[in-house]
Parts: sequence; structure tokens; C-alpha cells
Amino acid sequence: MATHQLIVVARPARRPVPGGERYESVIYDLTIEVDTAIGRCVAAAAWLKPAFPAGCLVNVQFQPHEGDELLIEKPRSKNRGGPKEIICPVGVPVSWFDGGGHGVPAIRLLRAVFQVLALVGKNFGAGPPQLRGRISGGKSAAVDPFRPPEPRPSPYAAAGAELDRMARDTEPGQLVVAALGSRGERRAEILGALGTTEAESVLNGPGREKVRTWTVRSHP
Repeated sequence: MATHQLIVVARPARRPVPGGERYESVIYDLTIEVDTAIGRCVAAAAWLKPAFPAGCLVNVQFQPHEGDELLIEKPRSKNRGGPKEIICPVGVPVSWFDGGGHGVPAIRLLRAVFQVLALVGKNFGAGPPQLRGRISGGKSAAVDPFRPPEPRPSPYAAAGAELDRMARDTEPGQLVVAALGSRGERRAEILGALGTTEAESVLNGPGREKVRTWTVRSHP
């Protein structure tokens, strides 16, 4: 079966690059994120199949370089008795990583990949990269990489409010114990060590998950 794939990888420097320590410390994790984002956005098989019916692998390879400008080398192809592989070396300026944070470098790397894909399409007759009809495999909402995500309400908020009420209603010598799941043998031993269980209840958690609570009278 013919395969059509698009991957983005980071390769080590061919020779030491001054100031490349920061680049080396983050490029591999960033490349995984970029590869995942490209996979969600680009319909690789639909894009490549008309031009390469026997299969094709487009391999975008990041490498560090000293210059201040992105260096996109001419894509080259090879075929060793199987699907054609198009290798796309990309020289990434190490100066992109001088500052803190990953937001700006990530966006620059994404833009670089789309420039490379446009060049591949032009040179090999595949045309512009074909995008998916909808984003798949992740959140559809846009994410701002320059600020922390907005806090979301806890799925245990309702159970937590009920636990607060139970704690306020306890008498001297009583404990309120809460845990997820059913009461197993080990849990029964722990409750027995704490005291005598006077009441047990089940609270709703996220989805089908349940929060079990026990009101325990501690040993005198």
C-alpha cells in the first residue's frame, strides 16, 4: 500500500555552532510540538498522492546555523527501491532562541515549515500544501502561546462544596474522609484505624467518576 507522510525532525549540528546551547536545549521538544501541529493542519496524503502515486515521505529537517536569517536549502529527493523521500534541510538561526519563552520560536518554526512545503509543492509538482477540512486530533480553539491558559472550573467543584458543608457540620471527635472509587479492603483497614465509620455517602464527580465520603468517629 502506498504511503504518503510528512514529518518534521531536528538534527544535531554538523559542526559546533557558537551560541547553540539554548537552541539545543529546546529544539527537540519544540520540534515535536511543530510536527504535531503540522500533522493536524496538513492533509499530507491528499496533497502528495496526485504527484506521487507510489508513495512519498517529505522529511523536514531543522539544523542550527549562525546566520540571522532562516536558511531553506533546495529540497532533494532519493528513492532506494521504495517510496520517494524528499529531504528538506532548514537552517534555523540560533539567535531565535536567545530570549526566554517558546512562543515566538514555535511560530517561526511553523512558518518555516509552511515555506518549505510550498517550495516542495512548486519543485515537485504537488502544488501548495493541502490543509485539512477541520482541525483533527486536538482542540479546535486557538491557543495563545504568550500567556498562561485561563483557569477552568474544577470538575470536582460540586463535590468539593458538599465536602465543605460536611466538614462544617462535623462534631468534635468526627472526621470526614473522602476518596475516589469503591471501598476496597485496604481502604477499610485505613478507615478502621481512624475510628468507627458512622456514615457513608457517594458524591458525583466528573463523568461517571464517584467520590465516596465517610464520617468517622475517632477512637477515644
